[in-house]
Amino acid sequence: MATTLEHTEEHLNPFRPDSHDCQMDDHLEKGSVGGDTLDGNSEGTRSLSIKQRLRHFTWAWFTLPMSTGGIALLLALTPHRFAGLTTIGTVFYILDLSGMQHYGVPSTGPWLPIAVRIIYWIYVASTFLVAVFQYFYLFTAKQLTVQSMTPAWILPIFPVMLSGTAAASIAESQPPSQCIPILVSGFTFQSLGFLVAIFLYSNYIGRMMQSGLPAPMTRGGMFISVGPPCFTGLAYIELAAAVPDNHGFTLANPGSKNVMVTMALMAAIFMWSLAFWFFAISLLGILAGLHEMRFGLIWWAFVFPNVGFAIVTIEIGKQLASAPLLWVGSVMTVILVAMWFFVLTNHVCAVYLERILYPGKDEDAGWKPKTQD
Repeated sequence: MATTLEHTEEHLNPFRPDSHDCQMDDHLEKGSVGGDTLDGNSEGTRSLSIKQRLRHFTWAWFTLPMSTGGIALLLALTPHRFAGLTTIGTVFYILDLSGMQHYGVPSTGPWLPIAVRIIYWIYVASTFLVAVFQYFYLFTAKQLTVQSMTPAWILPIFPVMLSGTAAASIAESQPPSQCIPILVSGFTFQSLGFLVAIFLYSNYIGRMMQSGLPAPMTRGGMFISVGPPCFTGLAYIELAAAVPDNHGFTLANPGSKNVMVTMALMAAIFMWSLAFWFFAISLLGILAGLHEMRFGLIWWAFVFPNVGFAIVTIEIGKQLASAPLLWVGSVMTVILVAMWFFVLTNHVCAVYLERILYPGKDEDAGWKPKTQD
């Protein structure tokens, strides 16, 4: 039974790891595999063309641009700066086209805020539809068990949840008549994402109590649990701060913005504590299984959820005027930039060594060759 459950977990995880230590299955021996000819040599190695390997490119690669965009945003917000830091952040922004508000708007004309607003609404609509249909598919097409649960189950709601962070980021460049709907939608969908994550956390904790930690090759994904409370706390702080003064609700209710800012800060501190607990558990889990780990695309979870942890730490430090917290945020920034380069280096090496982007490897572990008649 345990073997069956572990197999189920590995193959239903959106970041399926290379659970067989990058060894090819018997059906990947020299010959024709699903139309891809695998050439062997005396050492049993195989080679596919770039075109053939790209057939095994999966959605799990989106964690790379997600992490890159997160680093660009973190570099824009880190409190202790030096000459050239903005240039470094701009490079990350260009690589990912993220952080448009922080890097693009100050350097362009009035047309960019309009373009950003249009992109925002397209993003909100499309990510909400993705969240609905992806979960509908999982509810109807897959028979998942609690024992197979990993934090990766949260990922379908992640994009729409980040609407709150995006809304807060662009609101300051928008006129009040456009700003209010953006802030309300950001709060709505950020809260939706956090609530869905909370529902799934109960399954995740129950799974660990009953079946223990995930397999070592999947433990990088444990850091995904850090993301929802961090990004929600961050969004609440920034959404409250972006509410226009003396307009609409705040005009009719003097002092209401101060109440919003205070409540947002309290909520962010509460959520930070939850994120810190998940971070500690995840870190111990990684250290306990470190000797059994090998690169998989799930390693990008070392970066993008923890970007939110660093940014919300910085924002709480700013709100409390706490120099120690701001220094903690700056140290976390340095660590995460170093981690980004570390994971990227391993990513490139894994592609070169045919450990990913290859039939039967990493997140493509469930791939089966076509049978020959």
